Amino acid sequence: MLLNHAPSKLERAILDWIAARQPSLAARLSVATIVKREYTGAGFFVDLLSKDFDADWDRPAVDGPLIDSPLLDFGGGSILYLLLGEPCCLEIYAFGDHFPEHLDEFELSTPRWVVDWRQRAQPPDAEP
Repeated sequence: MLLNHAPSKLERAILDWIAARQPSLAARLSVATIVKREYTGAGFFVDLLSKDFDADWDRPAVDGPLIDSPLLDFGGGSILYLLLGEPCCLEIYAFGDHFPEHLDEFELSTPRWVVDWRQRAQPPDAEP
């Protein structure tokens, strides 16, 4: 489905969550518009750029938040892909085999494997 409009409530929340943790992407994510959204049944691929691209992204992906909702049996996750340093594709996925096409009831949380660099920089006995 080709689009050119604002992100959904879930997409906006994920982009804002990433922007808060990746200041170098914050300005671009704050004005992101959706060019294409592909629903797979187990999630979405949301294209943020108007040019064609493929899986040969040039930078490591950015981990997004975990997604918890009563409509997701095992929760879900997200990841932001970059092309030439620009956000190009947001992947939103279920840990199970189904992700609802519309999800407005959710909570986002930090995956345990994502380490906040500000916490890592603190000596063990330092006050945050």
